Amino acid sequence: MVSSYSVAKLFVSLSKREASATWWEEYLPQMRRRTITILRLIQNVMGEVVCKTCAAFYLHANVFWGG
Repeated sequence: MVSSYSVAKLFVSLSKREASATWWEEYLPQMRRRTITILRLIQNVMGEVVCKTCAAFYLHANVFWGG
């Protein structure tokens, strides 16, 4: 849970910056890289889980139902 104190502290630190546009220009590429990295990690993990589930189902269908 984010406390109101930390939010206020963030706004104060942002207002102290001379140019907020410069801050966003620095911050957004970092955020984008982090988001892409996290999404790739989730995609890899989920892809592995889905592949294993599909393989197990395929084996089960072939063995038990003669498909």
